[in-house]
Amino acid sequence: MAESSAESSGPQHFCFIAKLLPADDVGRIYVFEANLLEKEIEMYFEVLPSLRAYMREHARGDEDYGQLIGEAIPECVYASHNTDGAGVLVFRSDVARGFHHATDPDGLSLDELLLAAATTARVHAAGRGLIHKHGLAAVRGRYPYLSRGMYSSGVFLREVEELLKTYDRLLDAVEDRESALEVREVYGRLRSNGGEPLLDGLRRQGPATLTTITHGELWEKNLLFRSSDERCILLDWKNSKLASASLDLAFLVFSSASARTIAAGLPAVLHRYHDTFCSLLSRLEPDCALPSYDEVRRDFAASVRVALLQAVCMFVREMEYLERLATKDDGSVDDDVAGRLRAYEHRVLELLTIIEVEARRRGGGRRRRGKSDGDDEDSEVVEEPVDDDDSGDGWDYVFTVRLAHDDWEDSEFAADSSVKRKPLMRLDSTTGFTLGDDESGDF
Repeated sequence: MAESSAESSGPQHFCFIAKLLPADDVGRIYVFEANLLEKEIEMYFEVLPSLRAYMREHARGDEDYGQLIGEAIPECVYASHNTDGAGVLVFRSDVARGFHHATDPDGLSLDELLLAAATTARVHAAGRGLIHKHGLAAVRGRYPYLSRGMYSSGVFLREVEELLKTYDRLLDAVEDRESALEVREVYGRLRSNGGEPLLDGLRRQGPATLTTITHGELWEKNLLFRSSDERCILLDWKNSKLASASLDLAFLVFSSASARTIAAGLPAVLHRYHDTFCSLLSRLEPDCALPSYDEVRRDFAASVRVALLQAVCMFVREMEYLERLATKDDGSVDDDVAGRLRAYEHRVLELLTIIEVEARRRGGGRRRRGKSDGDDEDSEVVEEPVDDDDSGDGWDYVFTVRLAHDDWEDSEFAADSSVKRKPLMRLDSTTGFTLGDDESGDF
């Protein structure tokens, strides 16, 4: 506690939170290997303050754009690290100011998801404006750690592989074999090449209009909400990087909401993100090219595979943590933690039931699994591939997000497969946009 000044009526209380890496943290090795603590410190004391300063330069009248960033990021007041990568960060406590984590183990509500998407869009717009003003090459040069991360760590890759294997074992334990088979088919396509596509995809750049400073690990546990003034704070910036904005948005959606919420609200989330992003960016940099809604939608679709794999890994890691936490020292089970664990199991299994996979031969042709109008109930529709790919080196897979019909039915953990669904988007998982260093400039 610190005493107030003479003009104040009484003592003022200041609450702080210290962030340290636990000695038994499973990711401790690759956190040290990738110097993630050092990177997080640089984010809080260099990059994010630069975004605030950039926004304040564009203040108009009573509108403080810098405050838009300040409201979305925790206030770090002290940080220190040693040469081994260990250290501490100290933050002003936002919980003491009325913020809270989402409490529903079934995921964010649609209102919470929309608020998080809008907050993320404002931060992304600031990053995009900074890149437009100074040039991508200059931003990379000044903040080289935005091009580095844990994704090149061999230790991290091995952990990803283990998390994916654990999900395999979870599917083996599901009693509803029909539902498990449906999920396993989608999952098999997702992880067809192991963890490498995930690590490569997490660094994917999109079109120039959507390349920005991303968060990198945007999910419900890294969000704080305050309902009184509809504010959201984005925590934990150690995985931030220069990449496609849709990587953040797709991971937020698939990791933080139930399949029911995604199926019902995804179009609204995409529209809210697009409208917020373009509204702010057009005021910051009037001559900066804005992404169309279709461009946002297509780039989101290109991020679906990576976001799903990332979400599966995040769920499994959280479930392993909850499993350890559920057993008390006396051997009894904490019912509250066990309930959260069951909710996470439900979500990670249910998630893939709203994903449809279509195989396409590279260069042309496709093979689709599912039913078409007029087919018998048990029939399988297979459109034979047209092999016009000279290399003959295999298939690309299209991951389609399906919207649920109003008469959504529940089964043990999945939406009933007989419910009619319509596709929201289709885009080859390997299709994206390659951004060169054509934007140049200096600070």
